[in-house]
Amino acid sequence: MEQISALRLTAEEESNVQLLEITDGIVIGVTNSAYLTGSLILPDTITEIAHHAFESCSGLTRIVIPDSVTKIGDWLFRDCTDLKEVIIGSGISKIGIGAFFDCTHLSTITIPQGITEIGNNAFCNIRSDAQFTVASNAVKKLLKHSDSSIQDEHIIVNRLSGEVFTP
Repeated sequence: MEQISALRLTAEEESNVQLLEITDGIVIGVTNSAYLTGSLILPDTITEIAHHAFESCSGLTRIVIPDSVTKIGDWLFRDCTDLKEVIIGSGISKIGIGAFFDCTHLSTITIPQGITEIGNNAFCNIRSDAQFTVASNAVKKLLKHSDSSIQDEHIIVNRLSGEVFTP
């Protein structure tokens, strides 16, 4: 899995970060969800994302949750209908209930090794051909238990460990 804490932000991503309501390292919401569009890479000063924080941010297409985040709330991205890609950092141990419910365009999801719980309906009503990259068979089992409609052929188990460098 890629190291998520040292990514460079584009101008769009910098602008999107300015729309976040943050209190003591916790994203509690978005000041104006209509302006949150495109890609968002959360800064590594964030440690938690509250329930419903990004609900109905329909213009959001990609989210990168850094390794510094240890807790994400339930129904986090519910109805983010344009969300296509999610990369979850290694600090997360639980994906909440309905976290990506009705993210109808979600097609690429990266889930790290540390996940020990995936809430019911976490990935309900996403694309039927969505590709999950998971860090282990244990995470694959949790994923399948959370939503029986997820098919084996759409889950890739990434067995690499350590750092991977690409040219």
